[in-house]
Amino acid sequence: MLEQSYKVLPLGLIDPPRHPLRESAESEEIHELAESMREVGQIQPINVVEFEGRYEVLVGHRRYLAAKYLGWTEIKCLVTDGSGPSWVSVRAIENLQRRAFRFSEEVGMCVGLYDALEQDVDLVCKSLCRSRGWVDDRLLSQLWPAEFHDAVRDGEMTIGACKELMAITVEIDRMFYFGHARASGASVALVKSWRQAWQLSRVCTDPTLSGNAAAEQGPAPLPAQLPCFFCGEGVPVESIAHLRFCTDCAANVADHRPASALVNRPMTAADYDRRGGVSVVDGSA
Repeated sequence: MLEQSYKVLPLGLIDPPRHPLRESAESEEIHELAESMREVGQIQPINVVEFEGRYEVLVGHRRYLAAKYLGWTEIKCLVTDGSGPSWVSVRAIENLQRRAFRFSEEVGMCVGLYDALEQDVDLVCKSLCRSRGWVDDRLLSQLWPAEFHDAVRDGEMTIGACKELMAITVEIDRMFYFGHARASGASVALVKSWRQAWQLSRVCTDPTLSGNAAAEQGPAPLPAQLPCFFCGEGVPVESIAHLRFCTDCAANVADHRPASALVNRPMTAADYDRRGGVSVVDGSA
């Protein structure tokens, strides 16, 4: 059972969190909060954990900074015993309920709980009141390249698209597809189709071999190919340009496709009207 007590503590005995869950505390927000606290006082106590006579902020880092900005000498606190791992759960779940986190902050929260709770993923899920899939996504994202995290942070890629790309196990191929996905804002469905095409190319045998030679070769990889939307021919992925069309322009392109492409993949302008914009790589939104 988590033990907490209410105290008014000197600010000089309280330290900021060693591993803050949030990546930043904007000075403008702190100043606004300080002005509010100057007028109405401290409405809610901050949560701190006690270690050997000193205290560390668990929840309420912004209130702590605002109090220091105001020159206060004391602050109201809920004090948690630091002898067990439960205080880690308190910090994570209190912060998670108060304000939206960036994905990278959620990753740090899950990793901290995972370590504190002896690598018990189910207990992490229970502590955060989150699904196993939600927690797994954030723990496994530690394996992502830094560029993936940057793209998610900047809103250029979704978590789902990054997960699909991570299934491409050859790094040079993965980063090639990543560059196109980031530049075009590719949907999860489109990135999934690229991943499936890439995986298929890895298990195709060389069609020029036959008999024992083909049997001995096994699943030798072939260069990944995708069909060109306009001509219908399969071409290497590095020759594919990922573009976006509005509905009218997509219909115009569809009406001018060569006959060979229409035989391979018949589509009408009505198809594009229903889709509301397509990618030149495969006609999907």
